[in-house]
Amino acid sequence: MTYLLDANIFIQSYRQIYPMDVMPSFWNKLSALAHDQYIVRIDKVWQELRDNEDLLSEWISDESNLPELFFRRTEDAINHYSNLMQWAGSPSNQYNENAKRIFMDISRADAWLIAYCLYISPEPVTLVTHEVSAPHSISSIKLPDACRAYNIPCCNLIEMLRNLSITI
Repeated sequence: MTYLLDANIFIQSYRQIYPMDVMPSFWNKLSALAHDQYIVRIDKVWQELRDNEDLLSEWISDESNLPELFFRRTEDAINHYSNLMQWAGSPSNQYNENAKRIFMDISRADAWLIAYCLYISPEPVTLVTHEVSAPHSISSIKLPDACRAYNIPCCNLIEMLRNLSITI
């Protein structure tokens, strides 16, 4: 099983849950998981993370922490991205125009995460995010709900760590 990580996994872990100076063991585990190819991230997530220009952006840019195999390009998923845009923009969805516009923003990672999961299918992949499902929301398209629409497994960080029998 491969786990595809949303940017918020890194950002919230770094800022709130597992600061690098307090929980280096967490970051060492992430690095080991990346080296063993249990976890991956797409280029759009990396772009979101590097824009912060902080210790986290330095950490993710260091190949000794995250090997080249950890980084996946989304350009091959363009056909799936196009199909996803049709789904997101569909009048049958309850989402308002602002929610659709944000989700469909080509520079944001969310839709690309779903498209990449579809691209590598049938390889088993689970999307990992801190976002929480909000199936009745009209103001935003949450990743767990987009995953559900496409039968893509989705979990949070703790569930991923438990599934991998990781303790810190």
